[in-house]
This record gives sequence, structure tokens and C-alpha cells, in this order.
Amino acid sequence: MNVLLQGLVQRELVERSDQPGPRRELAASLTGRAVELLDDAEGRVAGVVNRMTEKLDEERLRELRVSLVVCRDALTAPGG
Repeated sequence: MNVLLQGLVQRELVERSDQPGPRRELAASLTGRAVELLDDAEGRVAGVVNRMTEKLDEERLRELRVSLVVCRDALTAPGG
């Protein structure tokens, strides 16, 4: 985890606190640049989702969402 955080700090996407917390951990927070990148990515993903589902009627879209929740839950279930 520390290696990952160091890489994000080097890319100026995360800032680390100078003050250690109760367990000597250093808080990490996103930089403005990281927030901008996330906002851009969110918009791009929304565009892809809209394009993929634009021809589905409401019933098929509802079924798709239910199916995706079932798939997600199967991946997060104990032993999954």
C-alpha cells in the first residue's frame, strides 16, 4: 500500500499529512489534480454507459441493473 501511495504522491495526485495519526499513520488526501481526473473519468464512464444502454427499454434496463447487482454480490460474498 505504501508503494502505491508513494507513486500517487510522486504523480501529485495524493498529499500526505506531516502529522502522524494515533497509530503513526499519515493521512492521505486527493489533490485538486486528482479530483479533476476523477471527474473527467466519471463523465467518460457515464458516456459509455449511456451509449451501451441507450437502446434498452426501461424493463430491460431494470433487469440489467438487477443482474449486475447479483453479479457484484456473488463476487463480494464470503468464499467468493
